[in-house]
Amino acid sequence: MICYCLFTTISMILVMAPMKEKDLNSRHASADLINMVVKITNVDDGIQSLSSENSHLIIKTTSIDEVVKGGSKNISILLEIMQNGDVDFDLFARCYSACDQIIRKQNTNAKIYWTGGCKSQATKTGISRLLPGGQENLKDFRRAVCDSIKDSHITNEKK
Repeated sequence: MICYCLFTTISMILVMAPMKEKDLNSRHASADLINMVVKITNVDDGIQSLSSENSHLIIKTTSIDEVVKGGSKNISILLEIMQNGDVDFDLFARCYSACDQIIRKQNTNAKIYWTGGCKSQATKTGISRLLPGGQENLKDFRRAVCDSIKDSHITNEKK
């Protein structure tokens, strides 16, 4: 488990490196991204539930609950991660679920785009990771999800 988390963290640091050069101007912002990746993918306590409800993918873990408690200030960091096309579907889905839960906490009628569900696959350590479940074009799907989150977040901030 520790090896998997360490591998995930190192992989994400390598994936985020090009983004740092292009889009981020400070070490602080880069550290926020890396810390969020580590936090959102952590399922060390082994408690995880996955469900789908009215076109919403709901992932509950202790770590995602902590991110959700942080509120709307976390959405920009989560979106930054999601907009990097190199992140795997599991991380993308976990970030989506955290954003969805944050936004729906502020506005229960908010509709965040999600389609196609997902598949759960157990790793050697027994932790389930998420794979795409029917999305036809993942690049367009990811763009639509991120746009939906941005629009809902902006609408909520105006209220």
